[in-house]
Amino acid sequence: MAATERRTMEYQNVYELSKRNGPPIVDLRHAKIEDDFGDRSHAELSVSHRVPEDVSREQLDYYGSIYGYLEDSDLLFYLYPIAREYAADNSLECIDAFFYSLDRSLDAITVSLSEHDRTALIDGIRWIWESGGASYADWYQCKNLQKIIGITVKWDD
Repeated sequence: MAATERRTMEYQNVYELSKRNGPPIVDLRHAKIEDDFGDRSHAELSVSHRVPEDVSREQLDYYGSIYGYLEDSDLLFYLYPIAREYAADNSLECIDAFFYSLDRSLDAITVSLSEHDRTALIDGIRWIWESGGASYADWYQCKNLQKIIGITVKWDD
């Protein structure tokens, strides 16, 4: 069994949280169309996201900056695929946009979650932290994400 596959099996609860929140109400392609005021010319890559494993690295890279247009449940749906891809390669371009949206919505999201799902959310965020720390993602701007996993990130001294 490959190390990446073993690692993702450790986060079965994160997968289940993502799966329960799918399919997304607003998928990546539709969010891009919203961002472009209905213009479809920059949303040519098709998506069919029913379950987390339907989300590809190519789609995450192509639709990298649109997470502010997603519903809270959509952010939870994309948590597992983003954490999985980020763990495989920290150069995932969408990580900061995803973080900013998740950080902004975190209070509203956590209020509606069961304790089991809240733990899965925390595990997903911690998985991303453990996959790259502050070196590859803008944790500094995401105070709510820092707080929920018990870390403090400061600018390099």
